Amino acid sequence: VLPRVADEALKGVYVPYWTYDAATWSRWTAMAGWHYTVTVPDGRGGTRTEQRTRWQPASGERTGAYDDVLVCASKGVDAKLLPKVEPFALDCLVAYRAEYLAGWLAEEYVVDLREGWGVAQERINALERSACAGDVPGDTHSSLRVWTQHHDVTWKHVLLPMFVATYRYAEKTYRFLVNGQTGKVCGTRPVSRLRVAIAILLGAALV
Repeated sequence: VLPRVADEALKGVYVPYWTYDAATWSRWTAMAGWHYTVTVPDGRGGTRTEQRTRWQPASGERTGAYDDVLVCASKGVDAKLLPKVEPFALDCLVAYRAEYLAGWLAEEYVVDLREGWGVAQERINALERSACAGDVPGDTHSSLRVWTQHHDVTWKHVLLPMFVATYRYAEKTYRFLVNGQTGKVCGTRPVSRLRVAIAILLGAALV
């Protein structure tokens, strides 16, 4: 007997997002390392080469500009799935008109503007850290520290189209999303425990 499957119809939903623009100024310090090789005794009467690193302090500054950093303002959509159906074509945004909602649901935001900016700041700071890491001279680096300031911050509240569906299979709930602009699909699906067990046993046998 097959497990019961309960389907929920695919629904069109406008999901609320905040989008933030910001300029940044960052200062960084780090230890920059340059690799070099030396020849040393190998303990058996011969020699071998070793790689070593010469370290010296480094520092710098950079400016950046970030446009349309998206933060979902909904808590009703699976946060793990959302990044997998992005991005959205934000250059296609238009001013709100009530008729655009015909036949669609529209969710009110739950994440407020301040909370959303906190999330956007974390993303911007991570990107700035990565950019500063690329500015460190040498072959490698350590002890990177970055201080970032944000200014000229602006924001918009937008509704982005998505199709959402939930279904139950074998007493478990699964969800999937479809990007309403690009058609990109992502979701969860049932996994056969038997197949997983066989895969683990085959992997162990190969090892």
